[in-house]
Amino acid sequence: MSKLTGGKQQTRRRSMEDEQTDKNFCKEEDVEKGIAECNFNKAIGQDGFDGKMLSKAGHLKKTINAKIQEWISKGKFPEYIKEGRLILLSKNQGELYPEIGNSRPIVVNSHLSKIIEKVIVIKIHEQKSELLVTGNYQNGFKENKSTHLNLIRLFNHIKESS
Repeated sequence: MSKLTGGKQQTRRRSMEDEQTDKNFCKEEDVEKGIAECNFNKAIGQDGFDGKMLSKAGHLKKTINAKIQEWISKGKFPEYIKEGRLILLSKNQGELYPEIGNSRPIVVNSHLSKIIEKVIVIKIHEQKSELLVTGNYQNGFKENKSTHLNLIRLFNHIKESS
């Protein structure tokens, strides 16, 4: 982990504090875009919130939008948003009671947490944050990059070394 020197560290700390206290960090349009990008045709999380309701009830959409803006801006989320429901899906279609070897676990998250995730991804891409500019060997969260590229580099390095 690299250390920042005095002035840079203070500037970075100030900018992070400004982001956290900035009430416009997460805007209504960001949440609207996050809602639009979500696929609500999947299972409902354990909180029972169905995202399809947002297209049918304007007042509910405004309330949810305001709550999500508040949660993201404060960086504090209710516990029920952080929880998911673990279920086993059969690898063989139609099998009601799959064996452990023929199943794969998935976690069903709340539709609210899916919206929050989309909004955060939108904000990361908008801000071109430091997470996206971390050097030649960082491939996660970068367009057209994959972690397998680092494996290829490693194998090439080992091959060249021997």
